Amino acid sequence: MRICYLEEFIELSSDLNFTAAARRINLSVSALSTHISALEAATGCTLINRTTRSLTPEGESFLDYAYKIVDLYTDAVSKCHKIKRDLAGTVRIDKSINASTTGYRFREFIYDFSNTYNKVNVQLTQSLNTDFVDSLKEGHVDVAMVATVAPDAILALLRENGMDGIYIGEEEICVWCSVDGPLGDLETVTLNDLSKCGIAHSKEWRLDIWRESLRALLEPVGATPHIRINHFSSLTDFALSNIPDDEISLVTESSAEGTGILRLRNDRVLKHFDPPLNIHTLVCYRVNEQNPAVNLFIEVLYNSFLSEEEKADQVAQLKALTEEITSCY
Repeated sequence: MRICYLEEFIELSSDLNFTAAARRINLSVSALSTHISALEAATGCTLINRTTRSLTPEGESFLDYAYKIVDLYTDAVSKCHKIKRDLAGTVRIDKSINASTTGYRFREFIYDFSNTYNKVNVQLTQSLNTDFVDSLKEGHVDVAMVATVAPDAILALLRENGMDGIYIGEEEICVWCSVDGPLGDLETVTLNDLSKCGIAHSKEWRLDIWRESLRALLEPVGATPHIRINHFSSLTDFALSNIPDDEISLVTESSAEGTGILRLRNDRVLKHFDPPLNIHTLVCYRVNEQNPAVNLFIEVLYNSFLSEEEKADQVAQLKALTEEITSCY
């Protein structure tokens, strides 16, 4: 017996008009009729006299209990939400959050979470380890955001180490290169073109993720660029430094605009990949976490960043489950 069926029965009892009640609760008449029949099958009683459009004596009695059950359920849900809001604890988030649009969305989520669950202390923490997998595994941080061009490879790496990741967005990635460099005359860039130059690595990009992502991305096409690890601390630092013409950086257009690097240099340009190349952002965490505050953070994050497709899948699964249940009656 589903709570929503009881709520529908209460709504229907106000006028016992299936068509009008179905319209008010945004259901088809056939679905409403099926749900009421399911209640009657579960109770073993006829609750509504369809001929006289009136509640039976059993229906009158059941209506009183339906109100009580729905009220108890609503009260229980409210108390559960209050317990969540009152939950106290600490969540340590690695502060290496990039300047992309997805990075800003994650910052907004952290702000909203902190306001809603104000007894949870959310700390932005500088990891003690350049390898975010080790940082999570060793407990230096509880949550880390990473950007990768090879999300499947990174998820596999996480799961091998007792962790997982939540996908929160993607953006197209571009090449920021010198107009006089080996890519300067190209209208668009391919992965193979990267073999002509060096790739400077920002400290904002996690070291292990960067290596694993590039390996998974470039090995299949045989591209072998030189990678300068930890060459610069930020895109702005890179833009202000004396950069060789044959050295590039991989950036999202939003992060380039957000940090102002497009206005700092007129001898460098952004070029798009053909076919387009996207960078995917994951929020990573430990599986089987014992900290309730961290588990709450991950739960709320997951629900907040569900894609429209995933939401549609959940609705479809719920609909299929409902049909399966009602077919038993």
